[in-house]
Amino acid sequence: MGRFILFSIFIMAFFFACKEDDEFESLNVEISSGFICGWCEGADSIIMNENEYIYVEFNPCSYEAFHPKKYGNIDAGEWNEMLRLLDFDTFRSIDLNQCNVCFDGCDYWVKVKQGAEIHRITFGRSKEDSLTLKPVLPFIEKLDKLKTKLIEE
Repeated sequence: MGRFILFSIFIMAFFFACKEDDEFESLNVEISSGFICGWCEGADSIIMNENEYIYVEFNPCSYEAFHPKKYGNIDAGEWNEMLRLLDFDTFRSIDLNQCNVCFDGCDYWVKVKQGAEIHRITFGRSKEDSLTLKPVLPFIEKLDKLKTKLIEE
């Protein structure tokens, strides 16, 4: 009987330890996204974590580059919905690093940092890029909607 109680305590401790690790991981997520276009058309960037965001809009050909334009808090429900759509393993498996800006086009990028791991993708609006992004498209669409909502508020 004593072994059963000891075993039960061990299992409960293991369960709670794992649960705390999962919560810790969700607290350690930072998501960034933005775009950059050639010919001095400009760029923007947003950096978010579970509590806040900073949005920067800049023109690389002016002295206004990299000045914060807007910052604030993120609604916990919106953040959690976006995280539910993010499968970090699938996101990391996407190897997409276009350079349309190298030819005066536009690049969109998304970077996710989870703990010590960081993965970034850069893409255009081509059909090929859309096919590659398909596994993470719901996450990217939610990220775009949240970004638009935050910068329009």
